[in-house]
Amino acid sequence: MNHERPSLFNAVRQSSLKRLASPPTQHPPSPQPHPHSHQKRGRPSTGKRSNPDWVGRTFYIQRKTDLSIEEALLQLKCQGVQLDKSELVNLLLSKWSDYQKSGSDSALLRDLFSLPDTP
Repeated sequence: MNHERPSLFNAVRQSSLKRLASPPTQHPPSPQPHPHSHQKRGRPSTGKRSNPDWVGRTFYIQRKTDLSIEEALLQLKCQGVQLDKSELVNLLLSKWSDYQKSGSDSALLRDLFSLPDTP
């Protein structure tokens, strides 16, 4: 006598074949949202990431520089000045760009980057 146990695979296969053979069931239509409820999920997009005037960039700086910046920004915050790192970088690069465009004497840049004097 052959006492074969039904395998799990055969049971799943038979179940799938039955579902395919039976006519599809009609699901009621999902309720339509109210036309005036256009609320988005999650936090409102009010930061720099959603502001088209800002562009995301990645820069590497030394850890000790980062810690010094954190400390200085915390001191400014205690004095009531709200400034984050991206605003600081933007301010510094903006001033540097203005300086470059002005064609001014490059003594400041020589000092900042330890460049040799040019005749």
